[in-house]
Amino acid sequence: MSHFRKFAGRDAAVHAAVTKAAVVAEENDRSLGSKKLGRAKVDVCMRASQSKWGTLDKGQHSGGLVLLQLRFIQPYGYEIQSADGTIEFPATVASVHPPRMAGRPQISKVNRTVDFKPEGQYAGASVGGMGLSQSREYSEEHRWRFEATPDGDGNGYTKVFWVLKDTQKGSHNGFSRPIDVVTEIRFAENNPAPFQVEVDIHGSLKSKKADLSRHFYRLAHPNREKNAPINPKFTTPPVSLDDMRAQIQKQVEELNRGAAAHEFIDFVSTP
Repeated sequence: MSHFRKFAGRDAAVHAAVTKAAVVAEENDRSLGSKKLGRAKVDVCMRASQSKWGTLDKGQHSGGLVLLQLRFIQPYGYEIQSADGTIEFPATVASVHPPRMAGRPQISKVNRTVDFKPEGQYAGASVGGMGLSQSREYSEEHRWRFEATPDGDGNGYTKVFWVLKDTQKGSHNGFSRPIDVVTEIRFAENNPAPFQVEVDIHGSLKSKKADLSRHFYRLAHPNREKNAPINPKFTTPPVSLDDMRAQIQKQVEELNRGAAAHEFIDFVSTP
């Protein structure tokens, strides 16, 4: 069952933490990689001031709770229809939260008329019958949907795969606000060195004309970015992230609600 909740700050502690973090977030955010879709742009950012480094699984692993934000720039005429990508770490990706989000369903009524005209053959001659038509009304549900999950290959789960698809109809736009997720990563060593992540992004635009023109733009202006390494900052002694996990996940949910203050967000919808 889906549960819709507005941003209301029911948990006072979580709400206060989100508000305080927002003051310094923009100054500490950094881009990990971006992709231009014509004049539109998708940017994967790390929220450094809100990411945490320490130990996981009762001190068995060094790791981090890395807050990531997907940002979308959409000039007029370059609205994004869908986008997906991967974020690869030199570490194991244990979880991503929230794994799913969706906008409030918008229901539209559709009428469809089907014409029937029976035909047959008798003694080598074709015989046509009288035409019949049947009208049927049904409902269509439209909503934007977001999914994020650990992804990998034979070397284990080292990537975050994400996808965001906008609604085909309706007024709500899934790309009109940022999307926040927290990724739990675990390192193989106790004192990990600074590292880089690899970001891959794909997408399409709503306008077929704009989508076609952006392919030519991409050929003329390829996107090649090299970002500075991420330096995980561990305290002495390192803090335990096990007790912080649930609180940070709540903070991320509040961030997503706050980014769409006038819209319901569903965190438990199924595809």
